[in-house]
Amino acid sequence: MAALLYALSRRPPDEATAVVAVLTLAHGALGFVQLQQPYADEALYGAGPSSADAQQPTPGSGG
Repeated sequence: MAALLYALSRRPPDEATAVVAVLTLAHGALGFVQLQQPYADEALYGAGPSSADAQQPTPGSGG
């Protein structure tokens, strides 16, 4: 972290600001993706065999 701050301090102010902004946005995007991961897994693979929906017969199947 200290090396990153030192490297940014050696850059022009506008460039350092742009680098910090990009890193902040990337960090926020990664956090958002990680928060959404359980929902993505459920959408792809279903809620699993313990789901109440899994035991219900589908309408029109005669079950």
